[in-house]
Amino acid sequence: MQPHEILYLVKRGRYEIALAVPQRHAIDWHEDQAFVHVRLEDQDGTHSVVFTFEEMTDFYESLSRCLEYVRAEQQKRPGVRDL
Repeated sequence: MQPHEILYLVKRGRYEIALAVPQRHAIDWHEDQAFVHVRLEDQDGTHSVVFTFEEMTDFYESLSRCLEYVRAEQQKRPGVRDL
C-alpha cells in the first residue's frame, strides 16, 4: 500500500476522523483518490472503518436525516431531552 497524507484530522473523546489521500496526490487531489478513516472507541475497544469519499458523503447525508428526524420528534414532545 502506498503512503498516504492526512489532510484533515478531528480527534474527539471517543472518535477520530481522518481524510487522507495518496502522498503523490496530496497537493492536487480528487475525491476519487481520497478516503475517510473513522476510529470509534467503546467499552469493547477500538473499531475502525474506512469509507471512500462517496461512501462518506452518503453516510453524512443519512446521519443528517436521522438527526433531523430526532429533532422533529423532540419538538413534538416537550420535555424530551435534547441531543
